[in-house]
Amino acid sequence: MKLITEKQDGAFIHLLENTGSNTLISVFFKLARCFEKFQDQWENESKTIQLIILSYNQKQLIHCQLSKKDLPELKKILSLEHKSGNMKNFKNSYWNTFSFDES
Repeated sequence: MKLITEKQDGAFIHLLENTGSNTLISVFFKLARCFEKFQDQWENESKTIQLIILSYNQKQLIHCQLSKKDLPELKKILSLEHKSGNMKNFKNSYWNTFSFDES
């Protein structure tokens, strides 16, 4: 993930059509593998990466801010232990959730 190797803050935005039973957790597992693979290249201790995931059909957005010091807690942050697969039912203290509509 190029965001990890850059010196300035960044944002990862992922748009999903929906978050059925395994979609969201699949995204989380991919993010976890990427952060684990490149964590040694995260140089700027004060840099943050915004993780933003949107579900078009469910009209839902979740947002989390990560810094290098958060990497040891990545499994908790990404809910890998709970395998939370649906954004409508997603609850995690590391993430902010927002609902939106077309009006």
